[in-house]
Amino acid sequence: MASTTLDFRLPDTLSRWPWSRHLSSWYREVKEESNAWIDGYQPFDEKGLYGFVNCDYALLASLTFSPCNRDIVRLGSDMLNLWFLFSEYVGRTDVAEAQKLRGILLDALRDPTQPRPTGERCIGAMSRDFFGRATRVANGNKRCIARFLREADAYTAVIMDHHAFTSNIENHIRPPILKNMDEYFRVKKPLCGVELAFCLVEFGLDLPEEVLTHPTIKTLANNAIEISMIVSDINSYGHARARGGVSEQYNIVTIIMREYRLDLQRTVDWLDIHIKKLTSTHLTNMAHIPSWNPRGVVSDSEDVDKRVAVYLNVLGQWVRGNDDWNFETERCFGEGSMDVKQSRQVKFQSQPAFMSARGMQSIGING
Repeated sequence: MASTTLDFRLPDTLSRWPWSRHLSSWYREVKEESNAWIDGYQPFDEKGLYGFVNCDYALLASLTFSPCNRDIVRLGSDMLNLWFLFSEYVGRTDVAEAQKLRGILLDALRDPTQPRPTGERCIGAMSRDFFGRATRVANGNKRCIARFLREADAYTAVIMDHHAFTSNIENHIRPPILKNMDEYFRVKKPLCGVELAFCLVEFGLDLPEEVLTHPTIKTLANNAIEISMIVSDINSYGHARARGGVSEQYNIVTIIMREYRLDLQRTVDWLDIHIKKLTSTHLTNMAHIPSWNPRGVVSDSEDVDKRVAVYLNVLGQWVRGNDDWNFETERCFGEGSMDVKQSRQVKFQSQPAFMSARGMQSIGING
């Protein structure tokens, strides 16, 4: 089938986002350790390992968790690797087997002190090791551990539902239409898993419950998720268009294009304006963060506001870091990613030559 070339100008959607690129100084060490950790379980064949390494989730963690200490950057890298592997395993099994994998993962997270059964899929041992280290970093903070487990349960349940949905070939090829942005967020936000990343930031911060449940804090977290989702969908539209089906129909570019009957360029420009409105709202809310410090703070351990600032910086860095990662790997624009970042000119075909491990080509996985 002949391919169709489509060109558009990529707006600088984050031009008003005040967080700039910030790569953790621990990136190289974390990447080496995290890759060695994965390799120790040998979950991929040679082809799969190549595709996985090219995704460079250690880079994503180092760009997004960069306001945090080394422990969180390392845990962030391992967590992203773990969820990637889990999604890949699920995508290659039937619904019943996928549910078994979910049970293994959740069981290992809920009790990382228990050894895993001999012969079990490696996802169990990896989950156990990851969360065993995470609970030590939490240093007895039961609130953040419980919150992470709740989010993991909810996230994996949504993945199961989505897998059952897309296992129906009719749904995969001709998915139900998402009519507008509200439907887009309702369906896709639970699938992005960003809440888990934000939960991980809490490990070691010991944030009071009243901070995390405060309406302004919750709004800021939601804004960060929505902005990063839209930006990622614009950047990955070429892949989504090439893959068709669910990937294309559930991409925000497709949805807005259809809803307002716009061409591609006008659609991404419309989304650029929307992102800048969300940015303005985010910065206004940042200016109205209350203080949670008790009177007479005399030490860092009592300085709740200082810990809140770290959390809020990660929200901001998550948006910027995701965008940076899209250009600093080949996942969206292929080998010319940095050229696209500079020129803002995008050319893609309906069957693009660049294919990431999360893109059109399946990665190879072992048992």
